[in-house]
Amino acid sequence: SKIPPLIVAAMAFILFFFLQAVLAVLADGRAYRARVVAANPVVPKSCADKCAVSCGGPFPDCLIEASLVRPIEMAAADLVDIIVFPEVYGVEDILSCPPQEEDLLPKAGALAALACEADEPRPWWVKVACLAKKWHVIVVLGVYDWGPCTAGPDPFLHRPFPCVGNLTVFNKAVAFGVDGTLLAVHHKHHMAHSLGPAESISIRRDGIVYNPSPLGVYNDDVAAAWPVPDVTVFTSHFGVKFGIIICHEMNFASPLRSMISNGVRDIIFPTQWGGAYGGNFAATQSGFAVVHQVNLLS
Repeated sequence: SKIPPLIVAAMAFILFFFLQAVLAVLADGRAYRARVVAANPVVPKSCADKCAVSCGGPFPDCLIEASLVRPIEMAAADLVDIIVFPEVYGVEDILSCPPQEEDLLPKAGALAALACEADEPRPWWVKVACLAKKWHVIVVLGVYDWGPCTAGPDPFLHRPFPCVGNLTVFNKAVAFGVDGTLLAVHHKHHMAHSLGPAESISIRRDGIVYNPSPLGVYNDDVAAAWPVPDVTVFTSHFGVKFGIIICHEMNFASPLRSMISNGVRDIIFPTQWGGAYGGNFAATQSGFAVVHQVNLLS
């Protein structure tokens, strides 16, 4: 029996656009392998005890060994080009132990992987950069990390986030290149919030400061809000331009529109959505990718 002409035409139409997409990928070298770590680290008890009192920043040595080394090794073995870890993947409560100035995360563009074979103590970001360099994989990581104090009030607490000296904590996503370069540092501007019981006085519960509010709104992020939307873009060694947003920033036009208008079609999205938090987040993220016509690494 003959195949109806309409079906033949439809199949030819689909095949044409499929081939166009394949040829476009091959032509501009945009094909790459990505891996996303979609769970928080399982931290051994011995490491958890050390992390609780550690001054190693978001990633003391024991946590690097427990949560980063093996996934990066496996990604390299599978010829993965870029691996993305979740939002706030390391230690959350770092307010009690600010770093020395020389140990602060540098600006993007710095060669972070210096003296990878040295035995002297090194800040956490040097060790992660050395892993990216050793295994030739771009590593993108969500962390709470230190930065300069901000004068503006938190949008939910209505006062500045606590500072220690001239430093405070931000929700960041950092990207390390295959040569150990710090490719990008993104700061979360649009903080997540939740509704809690209205309080008559300011209290601290489970690391979160609750202020009096008619709506009982509080900040889910135990960190300061970056003063402005942070348009963060970097170009990989394989020629793809990536933009970064974190979690709740998906719900806002900026910085996303600025990235897309500058030709970004690959978005890195470290997040704590999903899992125990419930909700159909996979569908939300899929819809986001379709609407904006981007690849979403989440």
